[in-house]
Amino acid sequence: MIQTKPEKEQGIIIAQSLPNPLPDVSYKERAVFGKANEDRIKNIITAGGDPAKLAAISPMFIVMDLTWACNYRCIGCVEDEAINRKGVKNLPIEIIEDIFDYSAENNVLGIMTMGGEVFVYDAGIRKAMEKSIQHQIPLKTVTNGSRLENYLDEVSEAYKIPGSVLRVSINADRQNYKKQIGRENYSLEPILDAMGKVASRGVHTYVSTVVFPESSAEHGFIPNVHSLKNIISDCENAGVGTHILLPARDPLTKGRYRYNPAELAEMREVCSKEYSLGLVSADITGKGPRPKQNLDYSPCPSNFLFTLVGSDGRVYKCTDNRGREAAVLGEIKMPGGFRQFWHSRERVEKQMATPCPNKGCIRYQTNVELDCACKAYQNNGVNMADLMLQPEEAGEKIPIFI
Repeated sequence: MIQTKPEKEQGIIIAQSLPNPLPDVSYKERAVFGKANEDRIKNIITAGGDPAKLAAISPMFIVMDLTWACNYRCIGCVEDEAINRKGVKNLPIEIIEDIFDYSAENNVLGIMTMGGEVFVYDAGIRKAMEKSIQHQIPLKTVTNGSRLENYLDEVSEAYKIPGSVLRVSINADRQNYKKQIGRENYSLEPILDAMGKVASRGVHTYVSTVVFPESSAEHGFIPNVHSLKNIISDCENAGVGTHILLPARDPLTKGRYRYNPAELAEMREVCSKEYSLGLVSADITGKGPRPKQNLDYSPCPSNFLFTLVGSDGRVYKCTDNRGREAAVLGEIKMPGGFRQFWHSRERVEKQMATPCPNKGCIRYQTNVELDCACKAYQNNGVNMADLMLQPEEAGEKIPIFI
């Protein structure tokens, strides 16, 4: 936390001034501070820096990279350090099964399967859907959609579990799609058609678009900021439920690209339109100031809520550091390995000792709130969890993760 007042004084001020619910929290923060996660948040706050107490807390959300193989070669892939690298492996089936079983036993609120492209690993994605159905664990999957047509029946069953989301990445319009993905044998039309089919069967279908500004062209990327209207229109016509606009980031630093005033004005105009789909703008239109990044958390609070198991079986410091050797915390080699790893004092101590190399953290605000809460509790005996936790929205029993 950036200190602007003495720590004790600031802790009291924060505890007295934060309303309930917090204003303008993002969709990610609403999931973190939701009623379903209340015990976990309170336990993290009261544990402070005690490794034994922190080791006892199960993660809120687990990301499994089923494979780092991908059939696309997208220009601007933010996960370029891991995807399609030499010697890429698939996550063993028994590890996939074990993590779902662990999650069912430990109140993990959801599992995300990512890649690479998850649907190129047929056995892995089928097993993930099977276990999700078995345990009724919400399943969130990110895909490029190129093989979705082959899994319509399975997807239609698995992703109807409350809280589940199928998210398709589309970062170019029809004119630029083949160039953007680096493949001539794939086109956008079949993907839009497959999305429409699963959406019509009741699957909560999202599309995410990374918005590349003109400034990204200096790194060889294809700016798409002026194509947003076309991309959104195509997805709307396909029957997609939600469309998310994400900020483009430099693959090396993870830092966000800057948008010029004309681009910001254009995005605000796009976001102000009425659509049949729900449009979510992930803080890229410049409506509010973004706090200065701070990498000095010890430990980073999000480490104890979200974790990433790579397709190599290694566990990484967070979901935004996949493939980075410096961010490896341990390795899962056999069934039962995740439980043994996660609930070990050694894991917590490694998290505390491993600095974060990510200058573009996507969970910065969540970390700020948790860090403030921990400090206020430790220094003043103020339990800020009650102030921070969001009331459960009517009808939404499980947070939707994006």
